[in-house]
Amino acid sequence: MRKINLRRQGAFILAFVMLFSIAIMPTATAEEGYTAEETTFETLSTVGFQEISAGMHYTTGIRADGSLWAWGHNRWGQLGDGTTVDRHSPVQIQPGTRWQSVSAGAAHTLGIRTDGSLWAWGSNCGGVRGGGGGALGDGTADGRHSPVEIQPGTRWQSVSAGDIHSAGIRTDGSLWAWGDNRWGQLGDGTTVNRHSPVEIQPGTRWQSVSAGRGGQMLGIRTDGSLWAWGHNGTGTLGDGTRVDRHSPVEIQPGTRWQSLSAGSLHSAGIRTDGSLWVWGNNQRGQLGDGTTVNRHSPVAIQPDTRWQSVSAGHAYTLGIRTDGSLWAWGDNWSDTLGDGTRVDTHLQPGTRWQSVSVGGFHSAGIRTDGSLWTWGGNMLGELGLGFAQGGAHPPRQVLIPDQGNNGDERPLPFTDVSSTNWFYPYVRYVLDNSIMQGTTETTFAPSRNFSRAMAVATLYRIVHGGTAVEVPYARNRQIFTDVNVGAWHSPYVAWAYDNNIVSGVGNNRFAPNANITREQFATIMFRFADFMDYDTEVKQGSQWNSFTDRDRISTWAGAREALQWANYHGLITGRTSTTIVPRGTATRAEASAILTRFIETFGD
Repeated sequence: MRKINLRRQGAFILAFVMLFSIAIMPTATAEEGYTAEETTFETLSTVGFQEISAGMHYTTGIRADGSLWAWGHNRWGQLGDGTTVDRHSPVQIQPGTRWQSVSAGAAHTLGIRTDGSLWAWGSNCGGVRGGGGGALGDGTADGRHSPVEIQPGTRWQSVSAGDIHSAGIRTDGSLWAWGDNRWGQLGDGTTVNRHSPVEIQPGTRWQSVSAGRGGQMLGIRTDGSLWAWGHNGTGTLGDGTRVDRHSPVEIQPGTRWQSLSAGSLHSAGIRTDGSLWVWGNNQRGQLGDGTTVNRHSPVAIQPDTRWQSVSAGHAYTLGIRTDGSLWAWGDNWSDTLGDGTRVDTHLQPGTRWQSVSVGGFHSAGIRTDGSLWTWGGNMLGELGLGFAQGGAHPPRQVLIPDQGNNGDERPLPFTDVSSTNWFYPYVRYVLDNSIMQGTTETTFAPSRNFSRAMAVATLYRIVHGGTAVEVPYARNRQIFTDVNVGAWHSPYVAWAYDNNIVSGVGNNRFAPNANITREQFATIMFRFADFMDYDTEVKQGSQWNSFTDRDRISTWAGAREALQWANYHGLITGRTSTTIVPRGTATRAEASAILTRFIETFGD
């Protein structure tokens, strides 16, 4: 795979790598002397993620520096930023604080700071489903839009947020639970809701706990034994029955377990020998045993394989094997599996993952290099990609602005770009990586369009290393009648033409000063991807059929296929949920987003 070296561009390179012109030939050859393997992509920040938790339509994560970030649905303040405004890009929660773990539930969030203190925020009375109350554990039924400390003075090692209930393990190994208890999911022997943490089976010691989104709870004691309690309508507890349990019952006595995950109506766990076991509802094939038969006791999945982690969601499951490969199975209607199909799959072969988390209808994962990727539904911005519509497949990287030494975000120099703008992280990316610059020292002009001539020049300079590179084409060579001999863009147009990246607009014209359209952009990007030996197989994304203006795509060769390809890879999304506006001109804001997405998709 060829890679691009991103070096600082000149002040007049204001466009992006793909906004160029209509291209023709499907195959192109790099010019003589170009060695692609000598170059590499840069990343947005050296600070990766260490933990991720996907909730119902929102996501939270902790970076390696201990900073806490959140994005997506925020109706009940579950992001913790002090507002109820949905966020389509990551926002830092309480800058200056440091966190060791976080858990996102249906509409509330729990987190543990590095000093062991427990904090909670969001809905305290069920939020999306109503009911019990007390999910935060602060002794009230009031929602919180910012983190509040739970039982000050206590110290915690792990925590899990369920649907309307919560659980946590203190540093002494004691297990505590609170919130809704209609099915006995707290495990205290009653069905009484608790607005503050109550200890479960005092005297026992626990190493992990998982609060499900179907009213169940799973836990592993320090001796490795597995226990379950709460709702059991589809065999979710794994005790061989469908009887609710108000106190923990041991599952398969004598077995030893290292990790577990409670989903909505099914559960999964990994034994100490690395074998994967699942049980509960299997209507969508979420158990992965090749059937759609519910299982009331754990069954082994692919007995000869070994697994390091698993996450059970609404009706699908994700797991990471010990070799770091990521696998997905179950319901894939919203591309929750991340492969663009409805088929169980090995996700992105060749990539290596350290952790994964399943939300309501989306997923998030951290690769071994610390980069964060999301996929699936994006109704409320839960993917953190800067917009809230459609979805994403394959997985797309979530971009976080680089941080200063004190954890505060370094401000952009542009007065017309706010941290609340959807395009903010993309502008940050292209600026930090010297791909684009401002139109002045203090303006970026995000709504301004680009000329085709500037786009072609930018393409050449990004591939070949910046403004100082001499273009090996004579300025007196005229290819198009409207590209004047000696014009600054003449050699760049010649280079793109000779490499079959552009052809013109007809009648031997290039229209160098015309603004480029989105369908032209897609076609150029498609041809450029072919030039760089990237994947150009045309596939249809989940959002494609929802665009009612597809008949507006021009009929010239390659336009429809290129736009469909760009949409599948998430490079060009709809202007709305039902329009892709093929003949609309692309803005600088869109440019920063498309370029960033292209690099993160193909530049691994």
